[in-house]
Amino acid sequence: MIMEAMACGIPCGGFNTGGIPGMILHQQTGYVAQYKSAEDLAFGIRSVIEKSSDSSFKKEVRDFIVTNYAEESVAKRYIQLYANVLKSKMQ
Repeated sequence: MIMEAMACGIPCGGFNTGGIPGMILHQQTGYVAQYKSAEDLAFGIRSVIEKSSDSSFKKEVRDFIVTNYAEESVAKRYIQLYANVLKSKMQ
């Protein structure tokens, strides 16, 4: 859900757990709150809401997702990974 929202230019917030820190760049594309801290999450939500009116912030959020998670980006990383594995096997 985070990636889908961010792909639409909507910054997100979440706790510092699981894959969330990898999807959200803290205070750049959203807010990563301290795990289980409702106060920090509330602060982050307010922070993201305040920044959400800035169109350049929304563009940065979308650009981050497109660059890192679009099909073409992911496919290129897999191709590079496979090439590296094959290269190491041949050495």
